[in-house]
Amino acid sequence: APSSRSLAGGRTPSLDARLPVPTDRTGLICVEKIEKCQETYLLAFEHYINYRKHNIPHFWPKLLMKVTDLRMIGACHASRFLHMKVECPTELFPPLFLEVFEDQEV
Repeated sequence: APSSRSLAGGRTPSLDARLPVPTDRTGLICVEKIEKCQETYLLAFEHYINYRKHNIPHFWPKLLMKVTDLRMIGACHASRFLHMKVECPTELFPPLFLEVFEDQEV
């Protein structure tokens, strides 16, 4: 849904469409709370974009590319983390990492 809020440069696209943070992952708990939290972050991000002076040409597209880069880095680390869980014997897996998987084991 288009946002009624205004972005830098007079554009009014929805930040939700530009910066979706997926909540449809399997095993995700408290989806409504997560979506509410994400909305708060999106509003703060929009406020930053609208009220901060930027002297960088094409600021918005560059910023969106950085967000995409950060998502890719996060996805790569998550993939590597799961690979480590599968490949490493439990006794060699760092205890702090094992805590991440505690609730998921059935």
